[in-house]
Amino acid sequence: MPRLLVTGGSGLLGSALVRSARREYEVSFTYHRHPVDLPGASGLALALAMEHQTVAALLEASKPDLIIHTAGLRSLDYCETHPEEAYRVNVEGTLRLAEAAAEREMGFVFISTESVFDGTRGMYREDDVPNPVTIYGRTKLQAEQSVRRLLPDALIVRTSSIYGRSQYGQSLAEFVLEELTNGRPLEMITDSAFSPILSDNLAEAILELVRTRRGDLYHVAGPERCSRYEFALAVARVFGYDPGLIRPVTFQEVGARFNAVRPRDLSMNVSQAQAVLRTTCLLSVDEGLKRLRSDLEKSGRRVMARYL
Repeated sequence: MPRLLVTGGSGLLGSALVRSARREYEVSFTYHRHPVDLPGASGLALALAMEHQTVAALLEASKPDLIIHTAGLRSLDYCETHPEEAYRVNVEGTLRLAEAAAEREMGFVFISTESVFDGTRGMYREDDVPNPVTIYGRTKLQAEQSVRRLLPDALIVRTSSIYGRSQYGQSLAEFVLEELTNGRPLEMITDSAFSPILSDNLAEAILELVRTRRGDLYHVAGPERCSRYEFALAVARVFGYDPGLIRPVTFQEVGARFNAVRPRDLSMNVSQAQAVLRTTCLLSVDEGLKRLRSDLEKSGRRVMARYL
C-alpha cells in the first residue's frame, strides 16, 4: 500500500483527507499546536518554520510516496498583521518541504487559495492572471511558484472557503450553527461572493485528481457563487432554524472590524475540474450542507442538540 503524508492533519481539510485516504494509503499526518487522534493514521509533530534538516528527517522517518501539503497560516487578518511570520510559514515552510520532496522524488500536492486573485470580478479560471491584494494571498502565490519551479509534476489545487467537521475551532457552517442553536442573532455580509465547499467533498476530489492529473493546476471549490449571507440562510434552511436570526450587512457597515482587505468576489469557475472528475461530484451548497447534517447527526455533535 502506498504511503501518504498529509501536512496540517488537525485542520479541516487535512483531517478530511486522512479520513478519505485511509482506504487506499498508509496514512500519516503532521500537526503543530493541535495534536489530534485520527483512527488509522499516525501523527507527527511539525512546525513549518523548522530548518530544512528537520523537515528532511521527518520525511526520512515517514517515507511517504506522496505528500499533500495543506498546512499553513490561513487567517487573512493574522497574516496581515504578522507578515514576516506568514512568509516564514507559507512560503519558506512550503519551500523547505518541496525541496525535501524533490530530493527524494516524492509526489506532491499543494493546496492553494482563491486569495491569489484580487476579487474584482469573480468566477476565476485557472488561466486568469493572479493579483493578490492581501499578505495571505501573496504568500500563497509565492508558494505556488516555488512548488512549480522545484516540482514540475506537482498537482496544485486552488480552493475556496471550506466548511465541515472541524477537529478544533469552527468552520463557517459550524459557527453559524452554533449561533442559531443558541438563538443568537448574527450578522452576515451580503456584498462578498465565494464558492464554499464541504471538506469531505474537497478531499475526495483531490484524491481523485492525484490518481490521474499530476502536474496540473485545478480550481476545486463549490460549483455555486454565493455571499456569506446566502450561505448562512442555506444553513438555517437545511438545519431547520429561523432565518430571521440572520441579519444582512454590508462591508461598509462592518469593514472596520478587519485588518485585511476583503476582496468582493473570489468565486471560482470549476468547470475544468468538473470535466475531468469521474467519481466525485462537486456538491452544491444545499447538497454539501445536507451531507454535513447527516454526518453531524451520526456523530452526535453538541451543535445539533436543538433539533435532534
